[in-house]
Parts: sequence; C-alpha cells; structure tokens
Amino acid sequence: MNHSRQSARHLRLRIRLVAGLLAVGTGFGALAVVPHSSGATQSVNGLSSQLQNQRATERKLAASVSGLSTLIDRLSGQVVVIERHRAAVESELSSDQVTLAGVQSKLTAERALRVRLIARLGRAMRILDAQLVATYETDPPDVISVVLKAHGFADMLDQLTFLRDAKQRQQDVIAATRRAKATAVAATRKLASLESHDQAVTEVVAAQARAVTGISVLLESRQATLETARSARLAELHATRAKTGDLQRQLTRLQAELASQADQAYGSWAIPAAIVMCESGGQNLPPNSAGASGYYQFLPSTWKGEGGDTPAAYLAPKSEQDRLAAKLWNGGRGASNWDCAAIVGIG
Repeated sequence: MNHSRQSARHLRLRIRLVAGLLAVGTGFGALAVVPHSSGATQSVNGLSSQLQNQRATERKLAASVSGLSTLIDRLSGQVVVIERHRAAVESELSSDQVTLAGVQSKLTAERALRVRLIARLGRAMRILDAQLVATYETDPPDVISVVLKAHGFADMLDQLTFLRDAKQRQQDVIAATRRAKATAVAATRKLASLESHDQAVTEVVAAQARAVTGISVLLESRQATLETARSARLAELHATRAKTGDLQRQLTRLQAELASQADQAYGSWAIPAAIVMCESGGQNLPPNSAGASGYYQFLPSTWKGEGGDTPAAYLAPKSEQDRLAAKLWNGGRGASNWDCAAIVGIG
C-alpha cells in the first residue's frame, strides 16, 4: 500500500518478491499483462461508440420511414377522394352526354316536323294565291247573286252555306298554317338553345374531368415517389439494424472475453491478483514496519478512512478486506493506492 513513510528497503523487498514469483511461474505475471487501460478496453469503448452511432442512425431512419408512411397515407386518402370526385364528374359527364343525345334527337324530329309544316304552309299559300287570283278574275259571289240564281229556297240555303264554309275553311287553313310555322320556329329556337346549353355544360364537365384526372395522376406520381423513398429508407434501416446487431454481438463477445480475463486476473481477490501477490504474496500479513497489514496491505489510516471496524486490516475477515479493497480500487481508478500496481504494470 502506498504511504509516505514506507521505507525504500521494503519497496526493494517487494520488487525482489515480484521477480521471484515471476521466475518460479506463479502465474500472476501472465495475469499482470491485462492493464486497466488495455487495448481490449479501448476496443470495447470503440465498439460502444459505434453502437451508439448506429442506434442513433437507426432512430433517424425509423423516424424518416414513419414520416414517409404518414405522407403516403395522407396521399392515399387524397387519391381516394379525388377518385371519388372523378367518378362523380365522369358520371355527370355521361349523363350530360345522354341528355345532349336526347336533345339532338328531339331537335332532329322537330326539324323534320318543321320541314313538313313549311311544305304544308307552302301548299296552303299556293291555294290561297290561286283563290286570290280567281277572286280578282271573277266577281266574288254575293248574297243577292246567290238568291237570284238559286232554284228554290233549299238551293239558296245550300249555296249560302257553301259560301260561308269555303271562307271559313280558307281562314282556318291560314290560321293553322301560321300557328304551325310559329310552333316550328319556336321549337327550333328552344332546341337550339338547349343544345348550346348542354354542349357548354358538357364541355365544362369534360374540363373538370380532365383537371381531376391530372390531379389524380400527380398525386399517384407523388405517392409512387414517396413509396420509392420509403423503400430505400427501409433498406437502409434493415442494413443499419443488421450492422447494429453485428456490433452488439461483437461487443458482447468482447465484454465476455474481458470479463473472463478479469476473472482470471482477479481470481478470488478484489483487485488484480498480481498486485496482491506483490503486496502480500496472498497472505493475511500482520503489520509491517510502516503499519500496513492484511492481504491488501492497508495502512491503518487508509483502513479507518475506508470504514474499517478493526484496529488493523489483518484483524478483519477476508470478505471485509475484499469489500474495502474493491472500494479503494474503484474499478481501477484507485490503482495508484498500491505501489505494486506500477511495478507489475497495472494502472
């Protein structure tokens, strides 16, 4: 144990003890080649650092995949809405096209009717023209002429009735022809207006259908791009997880090796066996000239300072000496408390 009053002679004896133990092959010399700051420990630290970096990368990739999945789900919802809207617009377009076809069919029928009415009107007008010519060329019959030329009362009544009916038929033909012409013209105008309106509506709906189709294609393209990006991120994530698993296995294996080496180096002691062998030869020694005693050569002040209950370390059981030695050793950070640690190359 390190202390200011330890004599140079005692230190030389310890050095000779170490040399003797090494010479006879006690085995602690081989154990002493596992220093606290060994390459294996550095490898463990390096692997731990790499493992932390891999896990950080894995978390970032997982977050990226999650974000891309959220975006894809949103786009999928938008695509569904757009597809529904497109189906509705296409249905409306089909309905308008059916309506337009019906209007066009009615318009064709009305045009044919108009042609027939115009033809009938032409015939009626030709009859009227002939009647007018006949009226100018001959004196129109009047009531007096009919009465004078009649062969009796019955004949007179027949002549007057015929004259009246002829005029009435003439007026009826003229009126009917005028009504037919007006009806045909009105129908033609109305149907032409309907055709123009339906054509305009159809064009608007068709434009909407094209716009909706364009939006749908854009969304599907965006969705495909995001899915490609997500696939790439998933591949990276799987590769990262595989590498993380490899690093974890390497670290576990190295830690197991270090633990095995530590078990071999410490044996049944709380500090490396090589230091114990150098300090006390593995014996529960009584106080030396400096007052150091026990397996670990505690000075009385150190023993009391670490919480020892007995006056000296050698008076305590090994388990208590082990406990306080481990506390003082502090995972190797307290190696400087033993001069032998430097002698055997530990610490």
